[in-house]
Amino acid sequence: MISPPPSPAWIAVVIAAHNSDRFIDETLASLIDQDFEDWVCTVVDDGSVDETASRVETFAAKDSRISLLASCHAGVSAARNLGLSSVDTEIPYVMFLDSDDTLIPDALGSLLDLLAGRPDAVGAYGLADNMDLEGRPMPGGAHSDVQRRRRVFAGPLRTRLLGPYEDANFESLAVYGNIWPPGVALVRASEARSAGGFLEELAFLEDWDFFLRVARSGPLVPLDRQVVWYRRRPADMVGPADFRFFRSVATVRHHVWQSALTTPEQRRTLVRSHRRQHASVVIQTLGSLHRPPPSRPVLGYAVRGLALAAYAAAVAVKGRPTPARGLLWKAASELDRRYGRLPKSSDPPVAAPAP
Repeated sequence: MISPPPSPAWIAVVIAAHNSDRFIDETLASLIDQDFEDWVCTVVDDGSVDETASRVETFAAKDSRISLLASCHAGVSAARNLGLSSVDTEIPYVMFLDSDDTLIPDALGSLLDLLAGRPDAVGAYGLADNMDLEGRPMPGGAHSDVQRRRRVFAGPLRTRLLGPYEDANFESLAVYGNIWPPGVALVRASEARSAGGFLEELAFLEDWDFFLRVARSGPLVPLDRQVVWYRRRPADMVGPADFRFFRSVATVRHHVWQSALTTPEQRRTLVRSHRRQHASVVIQTLGSLHRPPPSRPVLGYAVRGLALAAYAAAVAVKGRPTPARGLLWKAASELDRRYGRLPKSSDPPVAAPAP
């Protein structure tokens, strides 16, 4: 293990909580049960109207490492940013843990040991697996399997899988953002601040946007095992067929693309990723036209399919990420609703909820 902390703690854990009284006890208990003890935790109560604040106060009364910071309801990104701004600047590492997820007992210590041994890295991250609303593990390892699909380019549109011990870098996150939920990662607090925290305007994929900007400065070291239990809430999931999801994808790419801190090479990587995503829609849409759904108007399906392919092709040729109006993915959702068939990529562009 590393030496004693040079500050109030080695790690600051920021938890954004909104109406989380059902789960916050389990989350904080998993933090208290960590093998590594040199941490502090700030729970930002994001305008909850349930017993979240009182439950956190109960924990804080028993453990001085835990504190509560109340705010008006402004969303998870704003709450995380408020928590980050409250972190002592002498604390070198920060983790953003969701208020309904739980940590494996050696999560903090394992990630810290890994990151402390890599001064060139901006963070370290492990895997998560799913649990249900009652905290029961969901079998199959579906989430960690998806997280391991880390890819970098191996040609104009082709990619290759990264090995389990190859670093995640800006390119791999641009192709496929596999670091989620955010509690799987420990990052240098200075890099989190330099990146600007979380983009508060995003409704989805704010964690992908954050880690993509952090990765501009260096790699994230992978720990190829579970560190978090990720609670799945079916009612809150937005799958890859939802146009709001893909609108957020383009918004993230545009946000990072237009930043003055993004290098020309990193911008080219974002363009390639954007083109690749839309080219895959062209290929799959055209491939589905020869087998229209049974008992449906073939002409209507073909017309909409061709229009969708043409729009995707135009975006792929243009390349530059722009804040999507959602027209392509709204059309895709409508095609799916009417005809029961939607082109789906076998290689999702970002960290989508597993289908």
